[in-house]
Amino acid sequence: MINKKPLESVEESDLQNLRKNQVAESKILDYKETLPGNSDTDKKEFLFDVSSFANAAGGDLVYGIKEEDGVPVHLSSVKGILIVFYVKSYSFHY
Repeated sequence: MINKKPLESVEESDLQNLRKNQVAESKILDYKETLPGNSDTDKKEFLFDVSSFANAAGGDLVYGIKEEDGVPVHLSSVKGILIVFYVKSYSFHY
């Protein structure tokens, strides 16, 4: 969760702080500049990202942030909005 906030409470200022504080991508945070397209490759990458989070600790998948070397450099927005997905972990331990 971004800034330990529930997803519905995340605001643009929280995302700006990620950039300002140079919060790098990690096992629980991934930046994407654009939404996935309709190609099979794009769909596979999206599913890979989501399933990776779901099979681990969970995490935030943030669309609309350009990154360089894993560090956010610009909030680019996607069609005028920023999109954040929180993927909950679904790891089961038997």
